[in-house]
Amino acid sequence: MTIPRRQSEIVKLARSLGRVTVDDLARRFEVSAQTIRKDLNDLCESHALTRVHGGAVVASGVENLAYAARRFVAAAEKRAIGAAAATLVAQRLLAVHQYRHDDGGSRPGAVLARGPVGHH
Repeated sequence: MTIPRRQSEIVKLARSLGRVTVDDLARRFEVSAQTIRKDLNDLCESHALTRVHGGAVVASGVENLAYAARRFVAAAEKRAIGAAAATLVAQRLLAVHQYRHDDGGSRPGAVLARGPVGHH
């Protein structure tokens, strides 16, 4: 298989699977991991793929990515955002519970409207 053909196949696999790994591609194409890394680097330079640890995903751009691919793009950042949001929700729920307990529940919505705890 020629290099351009192999690289084309790698892009097709990335689009269908969401992510490709160096080890899987090396086995599939019966070449060394170093050869696959070079292919992935070339594909990343051409903006066809984006490198991730151990492999690559389809580069984000104007085309819509499948969920399987999107879940690997900025995964650490997405987890951090989710954790921060969960903390804020938990703080608000605790504040509402305390407000209802202290004030007989007369206006718990006012607590939610104030914004994050400690950020008045």
